[in-house]
Amino acid sequence: MLTEPQKDILVGSLLGDGRLECRSKTGTARFRVHHADSQHSYVLWKYLFFKELVMCAPWSTDWLDKRFQRTYRSWFFHTITSSLFRPTLTRFYLNGTKIVPIDIVQNLTPLAIAVWVMDDGCLSNKSLILNTQSFTLSEQRLLLTALKQRYGISGFINRDRNNFRLRFSPEQTEKISRVVRPHIIESLQSKIVPVSTESRTTTGPVVS
Repeated sequence: MLTEPQKDILVGSLLGDGRLECRSKTGTARFRVHHADSQHSYVLWKYLFFKELVMCAPWSTDWLDKRFQRTYRSWFFHTITSSLFRPTLTRFYLNGTKIVPIDIVQNLTPLAIAVWVMDDGCLSNKSLILNTQSFTLSEQRLLLTALKQRYGISGFINRDRNNFRLRFSPEQTEKISRVVRPHIIESLQSKIVPVSTESRTTTGPVVS
């Protein structure tokens, strides 16, 4: 059985950059973590929680972005293939596509949200943006409803070119910071604002 921290990190990662890879028709899967070189310490942090399920320590790979003829390095690891991930796989994947479960509110623990922020969050004028572009509008609304229900945190859906993402005003970003701060690793503290920071109003297109 997965530990509670493992479950939380898995959920936060699936809301962010992580993925489960189904390895058989029986529903066994492995958890894959892959982040840029700048987040090497974050990869190691995740690895420490799952190392008993991992055969090889995190390793790096270099790849060429042909658009700019620039080489980048990233770090990754994956767990063994196991039925331990089947319950999460069946909830977060539909026909091979990652989704947001209808009952996601029960999984939005402070640690899960912190991982979500570390995976996909960024600050813009003291407003937190969560890059949820891979999810549908209805799934993004579901996430906002869950955050409001569990923590009283309000956000809105912000257009990003042809996609949409979640955005939070400085006041609401400070609320999120209070929830996740104990779990944000030192190298990613820039993803949240100091709770004493004076807030300002965020402007931007809103989708209802």
